[in-house]
Amino acid sequence: MTQPRPGKILSALGLNKARTDLFLGRPYTPKRVLPIKTPTQIAITQRSCEQPAQTTDKPTDDGPPPSRDRGSRTHVVVRPNSDEIDDDGGGWSRGSFELNCRRSCWFSATRMARKRRPTSKLQINTLIGRVIGAGIDAGVVAAGIFFAGSVTGAGVGARIVAAIFFFCICILAAGIVAAISVAAAGIDIQMLTDLQGQSVAVIGLGKSGRAAARLALARGASVLAIDQNQNLGHLEKDSLFEKYNDGLSLRTILGDFDGELLKDVDVVVVSPGVSVESYGLACLLQSGKRVMSELDFAAQVIPRSIKILAVTGTNGKSTVVTFVGQMLNHLGIEAFVGGNLGNPLSEAAFHCIALPSSKPKFQASIVEVSSYQMEIPNKYFCPTVSVVLNLTPDHLERHKTMKNYALTKCHLFSHMVNTKLGLLPFGNQHLNEAIKGHRFNLAWIGAFPGVKIDTEAKTASFEVPAVGVVSQLQLHNMKVMGRHNYHNAAVAALSVLGLDIGVDVEALNSTIEILRTPPHRMQIVHRDIQGVTWVDDSKATNLEATCTGLMDLKGHKSDAVYVNVNAICVSQLKDIYNLVYERVLIWKTLVNNGLSIPCFAVANMKDAVNHARRMATNGDAIVLSPGCASFDEFRNFEHRGMVFQELAFSA
Repeated sequence: MTQPRPGKILSALGLNKARTDLFLGRPYTPKRVLPIKTPTQIAITQRSCEQPAQTTDKPTDDGPPPSRDRGSRTHVVVRPNSDEIDDDGGGWSRGSFELNCRRSCWFSATRMARKRRPTSKLQINTLIGRVIGAGIDAGVVAAGIFFAGSVTGAGVGARIVAAIFFFCICILAAGIVAAISVAAAGIDIQMLTDLQGQSVAVIGLGKSGRAAARLALARGASVLAIDQNQNLGHLEKDSLFEKYNDGLSLRTILGDFDGELLKDVDVVVVSPGVSVESYGLACLLQSGKRVMSELDFAAQVIPRSIKILAVTGTNGKSTVVTFVGQMLNHLGIEAFVGGNLGNPLSEAAFHCIALPSSKPKFQASIVEVSSYQMEIPNKYFCPTVSVVLNLTPDHLERHKTMKNYALTKCHLFSHMVNTKLGLLPFGNQHLNEAIKGHRFNLAWIGAFPGVKIDTEAKTASFEVPAVGVVSQLQLHNMKVMGRHNYHNAAVAALSVLGLDIGVDVEALNSTIEILRTPPHRMQIVHRDIQGVTWVDDSKATNLEATCTGLMDLKGHKSDAVYVNVNAICVSQLKDIYNLVYERVLIWKTLVNNGLSIPCFAVANMKDAVNHARRMATNGDAIVLSPGCASFDEFRNFEHRGMVFQELAFSA
């Protein structure tokens, strides 16, 4: 049968038959694989429209579930070259997408290629729709030019040439615009994978685990949610998961569970609070099961155009991440701020796929990363800038040694994008050993290349020639308490410069006075009528953080330090001994760091506050800076800080 004239016109423009038919929405069966300008090849095969509709929703061996819609059905298979298979032997990833093209023809595709960040079908539809829409408009205008030419008396040949020329210009312009949109949004022209038809187990149902479960469901997976805490609520009863409460998509198991269930799922996602030594995860990792951290699982769907700043360290992570977020917000730059702080990265990923567009919602993602989130090596979490603020003994009950602790922290540098900026504290031997073998532009906190902070002159000098940064930041206008926050602000500013998002030091200078620390970090809570300042530093969960905060209180009078020893049963003599020992250890550490003041043991927070209130006079500061975890009397450090603040405001 003779092809319609539009096909001949498109062929005349240099489009081969496959591309012509795809553009016009016609089914086409090629005789060979079509070469394209990517590392992959596309083979298009025709499935007859007379094929009976199948009733199963399970994926077939060659692709996604068959459509029940009438009409032509074209399956696109993307085959990788042999060198694209994952080095770990993980094989190919599978997924599907659909394009609603002209003439109501539906195309489905199965991608079998190296795992990359998924792209939503709405984004692909939007981009293709732009080109098709521009082509239709160009055709209408070209027809107008052809007929308008008759008014001027131009010959038929001249009118045809003019119409075709204008049509070609319009199509070319539309293609360029669409290509720019693709690049700007970080969208891969290859059709990327999702989790349709796969099962995902999420272990640990805290804030990060719940966000990961929601993300997995949004990506089409069925979810098995597991937590040993029987007091948690089932996800099926949560309003956020209502639309997945069909008895098939989501199942929650609390308390004891059969470990064999994890062997049957496709992916296991682990929350930060869950050790790899629990739930049989170590064995699963050794067996080759796909086990991922929540951070890495979320990073799969973060568009590549979004610059990532990752901040870790024993102390100061939350403050630096918060400072960066405040700087960018003040300068009008949209950024996600979260990770181990507040909002899990899975929430940002969920918004990226729930509200897809050619322009991502965020220009940058500022992520606080704990060592727990990096115990499982990441593959997709690829920061543009990585920062390790400091490293002092902490979490050794989980990491066992400082060497392991440092190695875990430095996993952050494993997948640096374009060998961008990595910041490390100068002179830390554990970190110096741990970074060997990593490739990135190294800069130091406290030396050049890097940043030096003069707390007396209140300036920060930057010299990092590798990323083109040589400048100085003025810190005179900082209003937050604590000299250590000069260091936090300076590191935050250098990290922003390293992201290369169009911000210079002059712009950052204007943000210094608006910086505020997160709650419970040397937070001035109250100045009472007696002239006493109440400071909440509940986030100081180790001695290093406590000493840093207290040493920054020079200029304030301090009369006493209260060590909170909870009241416990007399029969628990061993626990009393341990608590007393730790109390003495804390006291010795404070004295060795320059504090020589009375120390009292009290039963609880209320008693400590009452003692301090009776002793404090005008100009004194009453500071909550525990130097230990909060899981004795309180749920977490936030709860501890809120109790202190309530007592501070009480009569």
